[in-house]
Amino acid sequence: MLIYSVTACLTFSFITHVFLQDQSARKDDLKAWLFIAFAAAIWPLTLPNMVRKIVTKSFQHQHKSRDAAPQSGTFFAYETLRK
Repeated sequence: MLIYSVTACLTFSFITHVFLQDQSARKDDLKAWLFIAFAAAIWPLTLPNMVRKIVTKSFQHQHKSRDAAPQSGTFFAYETLRK
C-alpha cells in the first residue's frame, strides 16, 4: 500500500507541475483539480501512457535535432506534455 501511495503522490506532483505551467488553464477550477486527483489515483493506467508520450516526443525531438542545425537551449522531457 505504501508503494501505491508514494507513486500516486509522485504522479500527482508531476501532473500538478505540468498543470501549473499551462498558462491557459484555470487554476481555480475544482473539476480540473478533481480530475488531476483522479488521474493520480489511477496511476497504474495513466503513468505508463504519460511515460510513453514523453519518450516518443523525446525521440522525435532528438531525431529532428540531428537533422537540423544545432539548437540552443536545453530540452526537458516534461515540456512535451505542455504541448
